Amino acid sequence: MLVNGKMMSDGDVVSAEEETSQFEISFSGTPILRTLSECRAAIRWLDAEGPTPDLPSKFTETVKKLEKLGFVYRRNKSFCLRPHRLRKVIAHESSKLGRQLSLQDLLVV
Repeated sequence: MLVNGKMMSDGDVVSAEEETSQFEISFSGTPILRTLSECRAAIRWLDAEGPTPDLPSKFTETVKKLEKLGFVYRRNKSFCLRPHRLRKVIAHESSKLGRQLSLQDLLVV
C-alpha cells in the first residue's frame, strides 16, 4: 500500500493523519466526491443518529447542501439520510476514476 509516497506493508501502522490524507486523495476526483468529502462529518452524524429533528448548528448549512443534492430528505420534520443514494453515487463516481470506493470509506475515520 502506498501512503504519502511511502510504500507500506500490511504490518505497518498508519497514523490518523496519513489515513485522512489517503481518504482525501481518494475522494477528490470529481466535484460530487469532493462535496461528499467536505460534508463527511455531517453524513457520519446523520448515519449514527438516524432520523432526527434536531440538528447541531454546525451541521445546518451542510445538511441543507446535502438535502439540495438529494442525499438527505425530511420526513415529519426530521432529517433522514439516503444511504442507498449515497452508495449508488459513490460507486458511480468512483468507477469513472477507476477506483472502488464505498459508503463505508466515507463513514470511517
